[in-house]
Amino acid sequence: MTSWLPDLDQAVFVMASVAILVASLKVIASEEVMHAVVWLSIALLSVAVVYLTLGAEVLASIQVLVYVGAVVTLILFTIMLTTPAGASEALSPAPVEEEL
Repeated sequence: MTSWLPDLDQAVFVMASVAILVASLKVIASEEVMHAVVWLSIALLSVAVVYLTLGAEVLASIQVLVYVGAVVTLILFTIMLTTPAGASEALSPAPVEEEL
Protein backbone atom coordinates (compact mmCIF):
# COMPACT_ATOMS: atom_id res chain seq x y z
CA MET A 1 0.00 0.00 0.00
CA THR A 2 1.44 3.35 -1.01
CA SER A 3 1.30 6.31 1.30
CA TRP A 4 -0.13 9.63 0.24
CA LEU A 5 2.64 11.37 2.16
CA PRO A 6 5.57 12.35 -0.04
CA ASP A 7 9.09 11.29 0.68
CA LEU A 8 11.25 13.59 2.73
CA ASP A 9 13.28 14.53 -0.36
CA GLN A 10 10.14 15.54 -2.21
CA ALA A 11 8.88 17.63 0.71
CA VAL A 12 12.22 19.41 1.06
CA PHE A 13 12.32 19.96 -2.72
CA VAL A 14 8.86 21.57 -2.69
CA MET A 15 9.67 23.75 0.33
CA ALA A 16 12.95 24.89 -1.23
CA SER A 17 11.17 25.63 -4.51
CA VAL A 18 8.59 27.75 -2.72
CA ALA A 19 11.40 29.53 -0.85
CA ILE A 20 13.12 30.25 -4.19
CA LEU A 21 9.93 31.74 -5.65
CA VAL A 22 9.14 33.85 -2.58
CA ALA A 23 12.70 35.10 -2.17
CA SER A 24 12.97 35.92 -5.88
CA LEU A 25 9.76 37.95 -5.75
CA LYS A 26 11.01 39.74 -2.64
CA VAL A 27 14.27 40.60 -4.47
CA ILE A 28 12.25 42.30 -7.17
CA ALA A 29 9.76 43.96 -4.83
CA SER A 30 12.09 45.24 -2.11
CA GLU A 31 12.90 48.93 -2.13
CA GLU A 32 16.05 48.67 0.00
CA VAL A 33 19.09 47.34 -1.83
CA MET A 34 20.48 45.61 1.25
CA HIS A 35 17.21 43.77 1.78
CA ALA A 36 17.26 42.68 -1.86
CA VAL A 37 20.75 41.25 -1.38
CA VAL A 38 19.63 39.31 1.69
CA TRP A 39 16.66 37.89 -0.23
CA LEU A 40 18.99 37.04 -3.13
CA SER A 41 21.25 35.09 -0.80
CA ILE A 42 18.23 33.21 0.57
CA ALA A 43 17.16 32.35 -2.98
CA LEU A 44 20.66 31.14 -3.87
CA LEU A 45 20.88 29.03 -0.71
CA SER A 46 17.52 27.51 -1.57
CA VAL A 47 18.87 26.59 -5.00
CA ALA A 48 21.71 24.79 -3.24
CA VAL A 49 19.13 22.87 -1.18
CA VAL A 50 17.38 21.85 -4.40
CA TYR A 51 20.71 20.59 -5.75
CA LEU A 52 21.18 18.57 -2.55
CA THR A 53 17.78 16.95 -2.89
CA LEU A 54 18.62 15.99 -6.47
CA GLY A 55 21.84 14.32 -5.34
CA ALA A 56 24.27 16.85 -6.75
CA GLU A 57 26.36 17.57 -3.66
CA VAL A 58 29.31 19.00 -5.61
CA LEU A 59 27.05 21.39 -7.50
CA ALA A 60 25.41 22.48 -4.22
CA SER A 61 28.79 23.21 -2.63
CA ILE A 62 29.89 25.18 -5.70
CA GLN A 63 26.60 27.11 -5.54
CA VAL A 64 27.23 28.07 -1.92
CA LEU A 65 30.91 28.90 -2.36
CA VAL A 66 30.73 30.81 -5.62
CA TYR A 67 27.34 32.48 -5.65
CA VAL A 68 26.47 32.98 -2.00
CA GLY A 69 30.03 33.32 -0.78
CA ALA A 70 31.58 35.41 -3.50
CA VAL A 71 28.94 37.13 -5.60
CA VAL A 72 26.69 38.26 -2.74
CA THR A 73 29.71 39.44 -0.75
CA LEU A 74 30.96 41.36 -3.78
CA ILE A 75 27.55 43.00 -4.23
CA LEU A 76 27.41 43.95 -0.54
CA PHE A 77 30.90 45.48 -0.55
CA THR A 78 30.16 47.33 -3.79
CA ILE A 79 27.00 48.82 -2.35
CA MET A 80 28.64 49.76 0.94
CA LEU A 81 31.71 51.30 -0.68
CA THR A 82 29.96 53.27 -3.43
CA THR A 83 27.08 54.67 -1.39
CA PRO A 84 28.00 58.04 0.15
CA ALA A 85 27.50 58.51 3.88
CA GLY A 86 24.75 61.14 3.50
CA ALA A 87 23.02 59.46 0.57
CA SER A 88 19.52 59.91 1.93
CA GLU A 89 20.09 63.61 2.55
CA ALA A 90 21.84 64.12 -0.78
CA LEU A 91 19.00 62.50 -2.71
CA SER A 92 16.28 64.62 -1.12
CA PRO A 93 15.35 67.77 -3.04
CA ALA A 94 16.64 71.07 -1.75
CA PRO A 95 14.07 73.48 -0.28
CA VAL A 96 12.87 76.04 -2.80
CA GLU A 97 13.25 79.65 -1.78
CA GLU A 98 11.12 82.26 -3.49
CA GLU A 99 12.67 85.48 -4.65
CA LEU A 100 10.97 88.65 -3.53
